[in-house]
Amino acid sequence: MNKKLIAVFLILGVTVFIARYVYIRSYGIHLSAARFIEKAGDRDGAGSMYSLRYDGVREGRAYLYSWDMGQAPESMTYWTEIDALPVHIRNQMLSKTGRWKMASQKNRLEEQEK
Repeated sequence: MNKKLIAVFLILGVTVFIARYVYIRSYGIHLSAARFIEKAGDRDGAGSMYSLRYDGVREGRAYLYSWDMGQAPESMTYWTEIDALPVHIRNQMLSKTGRWKMASQKNRLEEQEK
């Protein structure tokens, strides 16, 4: 009986871990507006093992995309409601200016050629 109980708990634990992993990969992690802004400050520290980029505004949410080689899952999306952000940050995001300007890959390649 003890072996069966251990097996059930082990299977349940693995199932919960996999479900959480799939949920996070699919929907990302919700952050408060203050934590989102704090997390966005980390984008200045990108390196070969870690990167964080602002990923735009969609459907009333602002997104950050993170890639970390030492984390499981390696890539992660963070989001917050755009309406919860301070007005000046929200306006910059919506107008794609300031720290929230998104350079396209094409623009970066054109700048490198000059």
